[in-house]
Amino acid sequence: MDTTVDDKRREAERLALLAEQAALEAEELEREAQALRSERPDPPPAPPTPASADDDVMALRAPLRWVGPYPAIALSFPSLMSPAQKARMLTSGEDAAAPAGVTLDFVLDTAANTNTINAQVAGPTSQGGLELQQVGRVDGGVGAGGAMSGGGATYLLGNVELADVPKPERVVFMSGLTASALPVAAPAAAGLLGLSFLNSFAGGVEFVWGGAPAPLQQEAGGGPAEGPTIALYGDEAGTAALRSGMSFVPVAALPGSGLPSVRVSVNGVEMPALLDTGSPITALNAAAAELAGVAYDKRLAAPEEAGGGNPFARFGAAIKAGRAAADGTVLVVGGAAGPVRLVRAERGARVSMLGGDGAQAGREEGEEALLGEECGVYVGDLPGLAALDGLGAAAGPAVVLGTDLLRKRPRMWYTESGVYV
Repeated sequence: MDTTVDDKRREAERLALLAEQAALEAEELEREAQALRSERPDPPPAPPTPASADDDVMALRAPLRWVGPYPAIALSFPSLMSPAQKARMLTSGEDAAAPAGVTLDFVLDTAANTNTINAQVAGPTSQGGLELQQVGRVDGGVGAGGAMSGGGATYLLGNVELADVPKPERVVFMSGLTASALPVAAPAAAGLLGLSFLNSFAGGVEFVWGGAPAPLQQEAGGGPAEGPTIALYGDEAGTAALRSGMSFVPVAALPGSGLPSVRVSVNGVEMPALLDTGSPITALNAAAAELAGVAYDKRLAAPEEAGGGNPFARFGAAIKAGRAAADGTVLVVGGAAGPVRLVRAERGARVSMLGGDGAQAGREEGEEALLGEECGVYVGDLPGLAALDGLGAAAGPAVVLGTDLLRKRPRMWYTESGVYV
């Protein structure tokens, strides 16, 4: 027994000596390492990471969709359910408190002062609608096609997310969005988003059209062509750097309607224009065409009047008008008071947007933002122009500036006070 205790004591003493030896060796190694570190210079500091122009920018970006020739945005409404979703919920017993959400396409229309929605989309589930809650009624609105008369119910769409971003990245960026079911000719989309939507973004809305001609990309400072995108800027902080190299064009709100008017030059003649992203074409009224020397076949504008009292001449004019409509020389567009005929000009026109307010633009008064030397334009007296104070018949020459010419610049940054191109 005593032998066992002595053996354990000797073993403990041996282990203590080994531990002390290991501590001494570790201390010696640390001194050697310190000596080596003192002989080496400190490494240079890492270069600072350059700040991005987006560091201070509040923006949401998504692909810009095209519904035919109309620029559109896909919005997701997480609190809504389609008729099919409601049917599945009833048959499967899913929780009604967790709707799957609905995605709708809306055309972005700077020449509409009211958000609109297709009445069938807003209507009852039994008729294939979303059965939206009615929250009011409007007497009407105004657009390039004329007054949206007759009025209609206003519906609540609720919370809004961007549909064309991954679900984990979606955020509700707007609540309480409403739209009215007005009797207005609309493209194959759920409705229009007008100024009430666009002007809610204090930093503006950037349209990157995609595929602009290379010379204009360089001129506007847009760099290489990008895919079509839309960016919504919550405030102005940091946006000035993103607009570097773009030309500023002031916007004037038309009396009564509030629709955006800009100054343009057509063949060197200055005149007002309605800024209209909801129009795929650019159209001059007859007074503008005459002043700017834009030639067109006036007989095609009103074929029923051609030929006077001669029925054979009237018949011939109608045949010619039918051929012109078939080859795109004449377009028949819907207006609030009925169809309107627009005739394509015989030659292209030089069209520019006129800048101003050098303090904001960083440019001299009167600078032109060229849209094209040979722009195809149409001529016709759109009822929308006649219905707008400031652009009506009393104002003389006037233009509807559509996306066919706006897209000749790589991008357009819309704000309530002006656009950058």
